[in-house]
Amino acid sequence: MASKRLYVGNLAYDVREEQLRELFAPYGPVAAVQIIGTRGFAFVEIPAERLPDALTLNGSLQFGRPIVVNEARPRGERTDFRGGGDRKPGGMYRGSGDRGGGPGYQGARPGGGGGRPGGSGRPGGGGGRPGGGRPAPGRPGAGRPGAGRPGAGGTRSGRDRAERRERAERYDRRGW
Repeated sequence: MASKRLYVGNLAYDVREEQLRELFAPYGPVAAVQIIGTRGFAFVEIPAERLPDALTLNGSLQFGRPIVVNEARPRGERTDFRGGGDRKPGGMYRGSGDRGGGPGYQGARPGGGGGRPGGSGRPGGGGGRPGGGRPAPGRPGAGRPGAGRPGAGGTRSGRDRAERRERAERYDRRGW
């Protein structure tokens, strides 16, 4: 009798092997149960002919949570999820290869952002933060470490501001 391996996810962290064996017992003899550390998922082997019946447990409330039950995929078919969300292989962001994105790219954040935390790098560029990443009214320098306290730093020199303004103007002339 051939067996099939099931992925069982969204498990409570205190679920034990005996509990999973009891849960899948109505679908035939459970050949193996492998709980993966404290990650909230496990693999269960049941007879192949009972697989469609066992898949009906998907979404059912078990151990206080709605569980996920799918046929386990072989290791080679899994997607490599390591990396940074909207980045291309090699660590590059979508668009022209820099964090600003290409023409028309508004970023993954509401209101643009180009992938930079807190803003797009342009003057007035919003990012996904309310108020464009600027401090809330009545809170001077909020959001910058040490800002708003006398002698704590957090301010830019005039030269830094001039360089940033010049860089922003160059980017605007290019059309990004």
